[in-house]
Amino acid sequence: GIPHSSAFHVELHDKNSALRSRFFVVPHGPTYLRCRIRWDGSFENYLNSLSKVTRKDLRRTLKNSEPEVGAGLRIVRFTQLAKIDEFFRQAGKVADKTYQAKLLGLGLTQNTGLRQTLTHAARSGRFLGHILYVGDEPAAFHCGYIHGTCFYMTDGGYDPRWSKAQLGSFIFLKVLQDIETQKDPVTVLDYLYGDSTYKKRTSNVVEPERHYYLIRKSVSGAVLATAMHVTDGLSRGLGATLDRYGLKDFVKRMLRGGAVRYWSLIPVFQALQDTYSITGSLGAA
Repeated sequence: GIPHSSAFHVELHDKNSALRSRFFVVPHGPTYLRCRIRWDGSFENYLNSLSKVTRKDLRRTLKNSEPEVGAGLRIVRFTQLAKIDEFFRQAGKVADKTYQAKLLGLGLTQNTGLRQTLTHAARSGRFLGHILYVGDEPAAFHCGYIHGTCFYMTDGGYDPRWSKAQLGSFIFLKVLQDIETQKDPVTVLDYLYGDSTYKKRTSNVVEPERHYYLIRKSVSGAVLATAMHVTDGLSRGLGATLDRYGLKDFVKRMLRGGAVRYWSLIPVFQALQDTYSITGSLGAA
């Protein structure tokens, strides 16, 4: 992700730059907001940095989640390499129930690269994971790694049957309280790429970013760059059309609700995913 405020972003958009003379610059996806949390070690100070409405909602979540579940909630912290397999085993029980895993083939258990990254982080004492249990059953997880003084939050999820209890928000708040209690060397928490309403509401620092491909100028490069421009335009056009007719939110709700009965739509999403996989692989090559 290239921040709009960076010198590199200026070079990407300067038609007379040395970079543009050697590479085709192809935007990948729309501009999004990179969401981060500036952290001074105090949970209360963090809450006070948010809007009044968000602060009130988060306090309500902390108060009401456990009564909503109707059973004792406990959270377990994982940092040691010896416990990493146990973390993945327990968190995987939750991750496999999410719509990302069921319909899109994404998530903690399918992403071997993420597992390798987090295992490597655990070897150097930088892994930080949490699992929230309802009784003896894992109901939500949160994980990432600390590099320098930044906690990169790589993944998280919750069992859909507890959606009314807002366990996704609950574990996030408990993670922040745990970081405060343990005095972890963190000054920034980074949500990484992509934005969402929840990320923007719970962040106190946001900055516009965008992804780009740089393709060396040649005949084959020109063909590839043109194809990628067309694919990106079609994809964003489809999204804009769905949004114009009020269908985008419906599709999101359908997916997140695990509506697997809508089998006729699954090939459409698979085709879009395959298209991005092909163009992404070509771009990387």
